[in-house]
Amino acid sequence: MNKEYCMPELDRKSFNCPHCGAFANQRWYSLMFNKYDTKVIFSNNNGPISRSKDIIFLDDNFRASKCDHCEKLVLWNDQKIIYPRSITVESPNPDMPEVAKGLYMESAKILQDSPRASAALLRLALQEILNKVVEGGEKNSINDNIGILSEGVDETTQKALDLIRINGNNAAHLGEIQIEEENTECMYKILNIIVQKTISDKKQIDDLYNNNVSENQKKSIKERKSKK
Repeated sequence: MNKEYCMPELDRKSFNCPHCGAFANQRWYSLMFNKYDTKVIFSNNNGPISRSKDIIFLDDNFRASKCDHCEKLVLWNDQKIIYPRSITVESPNPDMPEVAKGLYMESAKILQDSPRASAALLRLALQEILNKVVEGGEKNSINDNIGILSEGVDETTQKALDLIRINGNNAAHLGEIQIEEENTECMYKILNIIVQKTISDKKQIDDLYNNNVSENQKKSIKERKSKK
């Protein structure tokens, strides 16, 4: 599965940079400016700050972080990134079906602007995944496919499936249910876990089995099954 992704968060010492993607230390700054100048001043609060009457501090909600790896700035307002407008969730599992992967990325691009639309797109991505892993899944509803798949997966995976489905369903009820960005952010990781459990693990075991078990051994295993 993907390396652990550390989501950018206000005042966190290290995270995956929205600019370069590297997991790196971050330096934090308060923002202020001289009322006679147009330049913004960045203060890292490591020493005494001149409280000149000409220096105006921006609201505490406005902060900046600087990546030690690429040395680019990220601007924050009220605990949210306002620059750059970029994807701030982990990459899709490489084994995710291509159509689902496209929906995943489309959802991630609009997360900050519309968590509701993002949640709905993630539900569509899950539906595409289920269509691939459940035999005849294209003919079934997403709820029916989860019911079928739940017979062969652990309870935690079943809960993950229903989390994506229900969060996506809630997104369709305009004005009735509030969809928070923080909740939808978690769903990307959950969808990757679903792919890991339903596709990647099976693929890895099948590859190991085919490469390490002889044809005669496979025949014996098949005969053993037929005796039951």
